[in-house]
Amino acid sequence: HEIDWFQHLWHTTPKVFLAYDRIAMYCEEDSELRITFDQNIRWRDHLLSLSFGDEGYSLLPEEHQNDVLMEIKIPAAMPLWLSALLDEAGIFPTSFSKYGYCYQHYIFPQWEKILFLEAKSMLDTLFASVISTTVNWQAIILCTLSSLILGAAAAAIYCYKNTYTKSFVVTLALLPAMVQIVIMLVNGNLGAGVAVMGAFSLVRFRSVPGSAREIGSLFFAMALGLATGMGYLGYAVLFLLLIGIANILLYSTSFAAPKLIDRELKITIPESLDYEGVFDDLFDKYTTRHELLHVKTSNMGSLYELCYLVRLKDTGINKNFLDEIRCRNGNLNITCGRLSTVRDEL
Repeated sequence: HEIDWFQHLWHTTPKVFLAYDRIAMYCEEDSELRITFDQNIRWRDHLLSLSFGDEGYSLLPEEHQNDVLMEIKIPAAMPLWLSALLDEAGIFPTSFSKYGYCYQHYIFPQWEKILFLEAKSMLDTLFASVISTTVNWQAIILCTLSSLILGAAAAAIYCYKNTYTKSFVVTLALLPAMVQIVIMLVNGNLGAGVAVMGAFSLVRFRSVPGSAREIGSLFFAMALGLATGMGYLGYAVLFLLLIGIANILLYSTSFAAPKLIDRELKITIPESLDYEGVFDDLFDKYTTRHELLHVKTSNMGSLYELCYLVRLKDTGINKNFLDEIRCRNGNLNITCGRLSTVRDEL
């Protein structure tokens, strides 16, 4: 009745056939003491009916095929004479299950392989287009990471001995990955290529010029829209995570942060003052670099406005520096501040 109830509850079905050659013995003095010797243990997972004979694969590996499994079945305590014999022969108890060994070494690996293939198929389905399947997620991750690394290298090359802003350099680092997604998704699709060309042209040339970060964000959004529009929903989410995290990390760290800040210095002088070298001694004292960018007349030609690009020795603007310039230019207007952000536009 217990077996019937268990079968009714769980609806078990045969999965494996086990067979072995057994020699069974019992003690004449105590019939409940039994010893069995099993050898040539074999199994199969097909033709599970007993009517197909007892043939099967060897359960134990080749180096243990001649081993014999001895089982001692006792109702209570082991007799002293048997315990002494086992100790003399160096035989000690251990646990072994024929079905457990078969499941662990043969049945479960097959299921594990099936589950792995099913999981891989699910991932391929997730990162494939809902319209067509042309891109696999392994290639996507590899290409995106490579694009990020190469983009960071290109940005570092751009920063070498150059004046730059952080937003432009970060956009330069992320741009290869954005272009890469467009190329991978449009590959071989002429219609999609024409549509993407028109969309990106509209964003760039039919909008107010913005900063590098704004333009980069627009390209980022365009790439996501392209991915979802072509049915690559899983890749759109993956691309959002990769580029989003990279963007946050690049802006959160000191990457591309200018180590030395150049400032724009505008000095107004009277027309009677010769501006050639008039402030050179002050520049040598307070700056590490100075360059006269341009000269402009003002106030009907009675004043000159000198525009310098300077790099101060101190991080802040030194008041003594400005006071000494005021003594030279007759206390006329002086303006010193950060460079204009026009260079940050794309």
